[in-house]
Amino acid sequence: MFTQADAYAKSKWPPRSRRIRKSKPLARDVSGIPRQVLIMAKIHLFAYALVEGIYQTRATYLRWAAAVHEATWQMELPDREYDQPDNDIFEIMVNNMATLRGKAKERLREFVARVAGFQQNMKNQSTIQKNLDCFNEIYYSFHCKSCNPREGDYESPEIGHCIAIIVFHGPNSVGVLYPDYFRDMPLTVVAFCLAIWQFCIEEWSNGWRQNGDLGTSAMSEKYEAQLAGLKKLRKIAPRRMNRLQEQWRDYVAEYSGAVFVPEGVSTEPAPQPEMRPDTPEPDAISVEEMEARLLENARQESIRERMAQIAAQDLADTMYTDEPNELRASTPHSPSPSLPIEYNEHGMLTARSKGKGRAN
Repeated sequence: MFTQADAYAKSKWPPRSRRIRKSKPLARDVSGIPRQVLIMAKIHLFAYALVEGIYQTRATYLRWAAAVHEATWQMELPDREYDQPDNDIFEIMVNNMATLRGKAKERLREFVARVAGFQQNMKNQSTIQKNLDCFNEIYYSFHCKSCNPREGDYESPEIGHCIAIIVFHGPNSVGVLYPDYFRDMPLTVVAFCLAIWQFCIEEWSNGWRQNGDLGTSAMSEKYEAQLAGLKKLRKIAPRRMNRLQEQWRDYVAEYSGAVFVPEGVSTEPAPQPEMRPDTPEPDAISVEEMEARLLENARQESIRERMAQIAAQDLADTMYTDEPNELRASTPHSPSPSLPIEYNEHGMLTARSKGKGRAN
């Protein structure tokens, strides 16, 4: 022991090996096209995680990051072959998730204070007590239509606004850039927004706001509790839940201008033909109209021929009546029998009605 002390005094003590930490990869170290893809891939991963479940293990996040990065590359650079990046890129994407969750909390703080009626004042005991009373009243029923008495779970008119602030807060927000993920307003997205709302209420538990940190374990418990409540409502009242999801979707669409395209509907314009047809002439008519006109002309001509035959027959009968009696007696006259009038399916006289094909 004395030898060790003497060696230490003489600075001969064997140095302890220091742990060399790997430097944290940063997005600013990436440039060019990979950086452009990385910027979009970070937001894309957040959208995917919101739908699939925002609180996962790091291994799951890294696996998602690899798939999302490739999908983002194909969306942004469809004509270029995918260039597999280093694992540092996936690390940057996963590390950014905590940053995005923190920004969601910061954006929602003022909303929570306004909706609940909290007032920041650390000196006025009356204001502090009022904040405490408000906290105790709404903490377990903030998502309800009415807190006292409690009724209308998840029917608060402010839920749509909460979702809009977190997911659809601007033109570069995750909901506006990737609206297809939120077309049906998944319950996982709603549960995350409600968990952040609940956390912001907890910051007022002492009567004034004390900014807290989003611990993964505690936030995961809040998230799972809210998701379980939403699923329970969907099981008990599926039509009501569908109506609420449609209301939340319509609200965020009006709030942000996000466009939700129905599934199966293409937004690409229809391809135009390379060759254009002839310009129609002013007096041009269609083939159907021409056939109708020819048929009508033929029918009118047939009627005119029949009328001429009737007029000729009447004239012949009149001339026979005006002849002398002796002439009529010497020359027996047998009036020609009247032809039966026949029409075809087009309304025209048949050849038989016109006297054609008959023996005289």
